[in-house]
Amino acid sequence: MNRELDPQIFGLGQNLVQNGAGSSLPQATGSGGSGRVTASAREMAGLTAGAYAPTSPPATQPSRPVPYPPLDLKVLEAQMSQMRQMMAQFDRRLEQLQARFNELSRDTQGRLDRYGHQLLRLEDGISRLTEDTSQRFAQVVAKVNERKLQDSKVQEMLDRHNILVRNFENRLSAMQKLTSDQEQALLSAHAALEDARAELARLKRI
Repeated sequence: MNRELDPQIFGLGQNLVQNGAGSSLPQATGSGGSGRVTASAREMAGLTAGAYAPTSPPATQPSRPVPYPPLDLKVLEAQMSQMRQMMAQFDRRLEQLQARFNELSRDTQGRLDRYGHQLLRLEDGISRLTEDTSQRFAQVVAKVNERKLQDSKVQEMLDRHNILVRNFENRLSAMQKLTSDQEQALLSAHAALEDARAELARLKRI
């Protein structure tokens, strides 16, 4: 595994290109390390400024093992350091999000508690208003019933008064008839008396 760092962050590619362009490639010393040094030299020779070029796989032979490029511990440590920095930044961001979430949760819970208290007060006010309205309505109904009873009593009294008035009118008409009859009788008696007086006066003259 040959992982490479971003040259814009670590600045390793430019140094390697300058070292590869300004000096000759290192020669292999010994039979055991010729494949690895040659592969590294070829990799350095194929680099451009600011970028890493992928290494071409070496030619393989059936009788020789395939050489692999060595692990660069500095590159690996730099990558691990970058990963740790990213993880630390991610942890800090996660802590910030957790703190924000906790703050939002407390704010939401506080609002819900306030809304709950306001709802309880509103329900209490509505219940009191309903009870007061019911009591007033009952009082109004009682007064209306009492007024109806009084009206019925007044109507009964008016009916009795009307009956008395009609009875009085009947009696008055009967008395007027009796009076008229007596007047007629009186007139008849007065006329008879005048006749008797005239007869007496005539008899005295004889």
